[in-house]
Amino acid sequence: MQHKITRLTGLAGLAAIVATGGWAEGAIADTAGTQQLTTVGAPQYAIQAVSAAGGTLSDPETVSFTAAGYTTTAARTFDVTFTLPTGVTFTGANPACVGTANFTVAYVSGGSGFQSITCSVSVPVVANATDSVSIAGFNIAGATALQTVTPSGKFKFTANISNSAAGSAFANGAVAAGGTTDVATSADGLIFTAGNGLGFGFVDVTAAGLGQKFLQPATSTTDTTVFDVGTVNLQANPATVQANGTTPFSFGSSTAKVTLTGNFNGIGTAYLTAAGTTTCSTTASGQQVTPTSGAVTFTGVAVTAAGTSQEICLLASGKGVIAAPPNFALSTSIGSTTDSPQAGGISSYFYNGSVAVIQLSPNLSGYNYAVRVTNNSGSDGQPIAVVQTDTGTGALSTPPLTTVKANNNTFYSVPSLFTAAGATVPAGSAASITMLGPNGFGFSQIEVNPGGVVVNIQ
Repeated sequence: MQHKITRLTGLAGLAAIVATGGWAEGAIADTAGTQQLTTVGAPQYAIQAVSAAGGTLSDPETVSFTAAGYTTTAARTFDVTFTLPTGVTFTGANPACVGTANFTVAYVSGGSGFQSITCSVSVPVVANATDSVSIAGFNIAGATALQTVTPSGKFKFTANISNSAAGSAFANGAVAAGGTTDVATSADGLIFTAGNGLGFGFVDVTAAGLGQKFLQPATSTTDTTVFDVGTVNLQANPATVQANGTTPFSFGSSTAKVTLTGNFNGIGTAYLTAAGTTTCSTTASGQQVTPTSGAVTFTGVAVTAAGTSQEICLLASGKGVIAAPPNFALSTSIGSTTDSPQAGGISSYFYNGSVAVIQLSPNLSGYNYAVRVTNNSGSDGQPIAVVQTDTGTGALSTPPLTTVKANNNTFYSVPSLFTAAGATVPAGSAASITMLGPNGFGFSQIEVNPGGVVVNIQ
């Protein structure tokens, strides 16, 4: 009896053996290779564009399930479901399911109006193959999370395999991330930077400045009535796109408000220089604003693609001691979006000597008040008194008071300080006195009863 022997080679032989059960034991099994979910081309939207579009966006990216180096020993089928973040749905036309060489794919379910879309995949017998199934170029709705800055890895696709037979190279379950799986990222469409001009400065409390002039920079020896807060620059972020996912973001004809908050006592005018001017002058120019309720706001500030620098300048009023430090804070707003500077800072100022506020009560049954001045500076010096009455007549400064010798003390009666400042304090009213002097000076309030006895020292 003769036996005919047929040699089966290659994948056809492998398939025939598996199909006829020729290998009951030790049969070659499917191998999965590396299977991953990835995205390519995820856009970075401007948060302002997302807000304007209400979270409905066009996304040009490609989302793929890729199997690299897999082997099948029989024809296989399975489904891949691509899922958006919670609350987000596809909208408009369904994205097409697209497969490479050995993946024959078709749309199954989901898509427009749903959080996910499912594609079916059919695979023949292949060895050590690499293929993918993808969706690309789709619209999404409900992506309101992108209205705040969202970095990579926070707003992602997930994928899941289902309806796959036991033993298949494509196991049911979640697909591992193979890198970036972003649906999208978002960033501020505005680049808001500040530069600190001439650097920090001083309010000069010596006899030269009377607390009403600046020294800036701090190394300066010349008093001035102007202070350079710093440079502001507003630029549309070139790394962000509009809601269509491709067009670089811009603010169009929209302009910004720039607001500086702080203590503006002693400041008469704030001004924002013309575009491209980054120096301050003692003569106001550009947009001029009078501080109100602890703030100055400049309107109609342009936001350009290249960015334009402008300077914020302050002019002392000459009608009272300048408050220091002013605790400035800078912000800008366009529509409902408010930003602080993302880089840089602004300048501030401090007193270049000693400062104390003496609070005075109304005249009580003949009690007298005095201010004690102590000069521990090692040099002769002259203090200044600034009177602020409760009747609202404004802050009034005395001329430099009599010289206090080094390492000596003296007293000034409160009525004499009122007179020197030209302040009128009606009977039963009250006032405060801000005492200024070179470093090393100290100030305290003394209260004396009608019998001449000191009853209180502050």
